[in-house]
Amino acid sequence: PPTEQNEYLQAINVAGVSLLNLINDILDLSKIESNQMDFATSRTDFKALCQDIALIFHHRLDEKGLTLSISEAADFPWVYVDARSLRQILLNLVGNAVKFTQHGGITIDYHFTPSNDSQGTLVIKVSDTGIGIPKYKQRKIFDPFVQDSTIRGSRTEANGTGLGLPIVKRLVERMGGNLTLTSERGLGSCFAIELPQVAFSRRQP
Repeated sequence: PPTEQNEYLQAINVAGVSLLNLINDILDLSKIESNQMDFATSRTDFKALCQDIALIFHHRLDEKGLTLSISEAADFPWVYVDARSLRQILLNLVGNAVKFTQHGGITIDYHFTPSNDSQGTLVIKVSDTGIGIPKYKQRKIFDPFVQDSTIRGSRTEANGTGLGLPIVKRLVERMGGNLTLTSERGLGSCFAIELPQVAFSRRQP
């Protein structure tokens, strides 16, 4: 029957997409760990990048009744970063935040602190009001193939590969930065990225 055919086709599609995501994540992780991942810095409008991320998750946020707010300094400059890597980092962090948040919302907060006339430190925080992560499990969440659902004690939307956060951590470290996690069970999570020595230029009025 047509209804049953559609169900089978949908199952095949979901399985195919999951397999493709797993293969891509394994390839990315392998490239990073073998120092074969290409990094190319360019002048980046970070505000526009965050707005793109918000647009990607707009439908899913509406479905769950969640909010996504973006908080940035008014005088935020152009920054010279690898936009592709930062986009991948934000997609993983915001995607996880949406997955494990049932009430409230997600916040992307970022600011830039110049250290001289040409470089400074870029800090990005992705926080949520989700189920949180017990302190004794927080170290394992960055290990490859460890499912967030196992660590956070929830099977909600548990369809990931277990490679998103390991890739995020390694990308940040390859960019010369640091990734930290602050979380408590039932009180949400905050992933903070600090990238030092980022080149910048001021926007024209």
